Amino acid sequence: MNGIISISLVIIFFTVFSSFFLLNTIFPVQNAGMVEHPFFSLETNSEEKSVFLFGSSMVAQLNVTKIDRMVSQFNDEYTVYNVAYNGDTTNKRILFIGEFVSLKPKIVFYGISYDTFVPPYDERVEMKEKELFLPNPKSSFEELINSNNLKFGPFNPKITSLGAIRDVLSFTELFPSTSANKIYLPNAPFSYFAEYQRIIHTDSENLERYTQIEEIKNIQIPIEDNKRIENFKTIIKKLYDNDIKVVILIAPLHETFLSHVPKSEHTKLYRIIDEIANEYNLDVYDLQNKYADLPIWMDVTHVAYNENSMIYSEDVAKKIISEINKGD
Repeated sequence: MNGIISISLVIIFFTVFSSFFLLNTIFPVQNAGMVEHPFFSLETNSEEKSVFLFGSSMVAQLNVTKIDRMVSQFNDEYTVYNVAYNGDTTNKRILFIGEFVSLKPKIVFYGISYDTFVPPYDERVEMKEKELFLPNPKSSFEELINSNNLKFGPFNPKITSLGAIRDVLSFTELFPSTSANKIYLPNAPFSYFAEYQRIIHTDSENLERYTQIEEIKNIQIPIEDNKRIENFKTIIKKLYDNDIKVVILIAPLHETFLSHVPKSEHTKLYRIIDEIANEYNLDVYDLQNKYADLPIWMDVTHVAYNENSMIYSEDVAKKIISEINKGD
């Protein structure tokens, strides 16, 4: 019996060790445990031009397929990527800014709002942010080898150039019909759209059901010793120093949110934006109030990913076209 147990333990150990070695080969560890996402392995060349959308879920909700299609009609040399992801903070983004810079985007639109600069209530959560962002090696590997997964479309990001993705995007529906709960888009590598993200709530009861009004009323942006502000400045400088054009996009909010946020914090937000924009001569597009009373909302901070909420994506596409036009 002891011999059987020993053999079983050896087999389990060998299996676990082999799996770990395989996954570590596919997703090599670097920089204090950072797992490389396949998106960062995309090859680039001097003729390819890309626009990156940075930000949290407020930006991730954009229909990047629509945006890219509008931009390519104006200038087919450009491809737009939505590299925003749920729960993004400057404290997370700064950990991987070097990888984003290495892909040499021409323009970065950085979507921000109050949550960009509000520190977490629990600092222990902040310490785990890097870990929470990193993809699970096992699930990521399964996604890559699953041919039915639309996350990267019918191409392998390890060997595909940015420009080749254009062929995939041209056949991507704006709102893919699917029986699955999640929609993945080939040029939105860090996010997906679950069913609840595609539903528009028009009545106040549904919109406010999951809204913590007291939390909105108690929002505070510390100006001094705020790591999120400092990291935001560092990210902007890194992009600026690498000749990447940065544009600030103030994300839209529902009127319920806007009616409860303290005026003092509204002043602080715009002061931070003005100081950074003036220092680096950045263009700023303010969409905070533009759709506040329109029936396009999933909740009070997110425009729904829905064909009836395209105004947000269309406006961002127009802003991108404007910036490309300035550069050309």
